[in-house]
Parts: sequence; structure tokens; C-alpha cells
Amino acid sequence: MSGGDIRVLIVDDDKEFARGLARMFKREGCVIELAHSAERARELLETATDINGIVLDYKLDIGGPTGLDVLRSIRDRKLEVAVLFITAVGDASLSTKAHALRAQFCAKPLERENVAAFCAAIRADASVDAAWSARLAAGINAIEANMRVHFTPCERGVIEAYCRGMSWREYAEKIDRSINTIETHVASVLKEADDTCRHRRNRAPESPTSPRSGPG
Repeated sequence: MSGGDIRVLIVDDDKEFARGLARMFKREGCVIELAHSAERARELLETATDINGIVLDYKLDIGGPTGLDVLRSIRDRKLEVAVLFITAVGDASLSTKAHALRAQFCAKPLERENVAAFCAAIRADASVDAAWSARLAAGINAIEANMRVHFTPCERGVIEAYCRGMSWREYAEKIDRSINTIETHVASVLKEADDTCRHRRNRAPESPTSPRSGPG
């Protein structure tokens, strides 16, 4: 992943601080989206599928959702995206809560070193995932060659979801399809495998029988 491929969403109700933070991330080669409320952040996350990282402030809308609420909704939706949780609030428990939701934590104000480290973590995660995905694709190709079948992109998708340990409902939500559609693709994959096994059993040569020896 090159630096320009990293898309970062900055969520902070302090517009001046958010713009300053955006400049720091741009110096690291990132493309920036800004949201100044929890509602706007959720709107962007509903439509933007290519966000690699989120910088999320704790205090957002007065009397409304906090950054912690947004973080919980991100994890509830199974969005595997890097999150840097930031705050100027001196509450040690926030760090514990952020880490429990698989987010990095940093107290305001952020230094350039914090920004660079977050970008480096995003690149590292993307590199590992890309390598794993490449190995998985090669494995599926080998299965196709061995079974002499050709899986559709949707069928390959359910195989990959299974290998990643996702439930069918989680995968359906991720790609915005109904659970019935996903189960149809799963049934198709299983049928391909069953047909191949049945065909090979039918073609298997019978074991030769030894001739019986007659009386001497």
C-alpha cells in the first residue's frame, strides 16, 4: 500500500483542531475525510467502503453520542478498521475502554510522531492482509483445479468469509446482501463439492479380486 492509498476519517467537533490534524496526516500522504459530529461520521461510514483508519475524538455532540458510542457501533457492525481514539479528558478509564474495543489511544494534543505511528500501523495491517488474501486466492484456485470446477465471484466470497471465521450473517451484513442470498451461494459451493466427490467415486476402479485357488 502506498501512502496515497490510505484514507483516514477524522471525527472531531473542533473544526480548527480537525483541520490541523488533517494537515499532519496529509504530510504522511493520506487522503482525508472530515466529520464534525457522530451523525456525520456514521453517514460516511455507511457509504465509504475504502476508509483505512479513523481518528475519533471522545467529546463530540453536546448531550449526544460520544466518540466511544461511535466506536462501539463500528465494532458492532464488524468494521475491521484501524481506530485512533483521542481525547483531552483526563479519565484513565477511557484508555481501557478504547483498548477493549481494539482501538489505539492517544491524549490530545497529537504530535507528528503519533500520526506517523498510526499510519505505519495501517500500512502494516494492510500488507499482512494483502499477503493472506493472496495465499487464500491461490488456495481457492488450487481447489478449482483439483475439483475441475469454476466458482463464481460470489461463491469465492463465501469461501473466503468461511476461512476468515465470519458467520454467514456477518458476511451478509458486510456485503449488504440478505442471509438467504448468502445461504444460496453456500449451498451452491457444497453442491459443487458433492457432485465432484460423487463423480470421482463413480469413476474409481473396482479393487481387483484374487482368483480363488481350486483343489489341487
